[in-house]
Amino acid sequence: KTSLPAYGIFLFKIKEDTIKITAGDENGRISTTVEATCNPSGFEQSVLLDAKMLLNGLNLIPEQPINISFDPKEKYIKTHVKYNNGKFDIVGGVGEDYPSLNIKGANEPRTVNASDYFYGIKHTQVCCASDDLRPVLTGIFFKVEDESLICVGTDGQVLSKVICKTDKQPFQVSFIIPSKFARFASTMSSLFCDPYISIVEAENNVSFTFGNYHLTCLKIEGRYPNYDAVIPKNNSIKAECSTQDLLAAVKRVSIFSDEQSSLITLSFDNDQVDVLAQDVYFSRSSEEHVPLSSYDGSQIKIAFNSQRLITILSCISDEELIMTFDKPSSAAIFCGKESQSSLLYLIMPLSINH
Repeated sequence: KTSLPAYGIFLFKIKEDTIKITAGDENGRISTTVEATCNPSGFEQSVLLDAKMLLNGLNLIPEQPINISFDPKEKYIKTHVKYNNGKFDIVGGVGEDYPSLNIKGANEPRTVNASDYFYGIKHTQVCCASDDLRPVLTGIFFKVEDESLICVGTDGQVLSKVICKTDKQPFQVSFIIPSKFARFASTMSSLFCDPYISIVEAENNVSFTFGNYHLTCLKIEGRYPNYDAVIPKNNSIKAECSTQDLLAAVKRVSIFSDEQSSLITLSFDNDQVDVLAQDVYFSRSSEEHVPLSSYDGSQIKIAFNSQRLITILSCISDEELIMTFDKPSSAAIFCGKESQSSLLYLIMPLSINH
């Protein structure tokens, strides 16, 4: 999805019985290789093909071998695709016209645990900002040091921090990459079975190699916020309940919340939390009660954006949920009971207008 037509294409490079396929935009690109049988042996060709048209044409063809041939002209390459009962022709560009990515320098490859990498991406990308007014917050912050891999995502209202314990690392790296490219890697995690991912950090970009996929993206320039400074360490109120029970209640009650603010309130007492939403303009409201398995602290009534709260609760897979608060205007912490040492979510509350 780019405004530049040059990036609405695939770059194909055929060489020595392999086809290297590349796609990307001005901020990065991803490539992979597939096996092929080339005739004649040693045949080489690079061609640019329209991504949308090629995908639409191939998606409707049943699984089978296909035959691709090229008819190079002076300024374009006519490409013929044949299958069992038909064919289609498409005109492509010369491979040398594909835009180059401005890559500066490269350090030694580093390796990190693949499951830690994908776990960090999955749980932090949901908190990244989507607007371009604060570019630093649109990315995921990665940091490898000592015996941990840290991933952080935030948009200023919600924050996610993942800490994965690793073996002692002989190196330290930290960088911010666009969350879009991190999501690409996350969606392909099911295709990847190797235990490690190779990371190469350069002056202005980062490259990840996993299996036969290679992802390169430009780093987001800027200083990431001091996330540890905003995470409260001594919240005085602690509550525990079933994650799915609270999530289901919030989903049902939020239907009746104000469409502008999506405000929902949680009122905590000794043995239950009351989930309430109302829209005074349309005279509608909803309330549910969720039992607490434990509660330590004084009574508190705190409000959140229901959609942000649903996003956070949906990412916590533990059966039991731990919530900590200090006061209705301070940041709240949500985490799973079993994974609290590796994953936490912070969410800023909304003000309650009585």
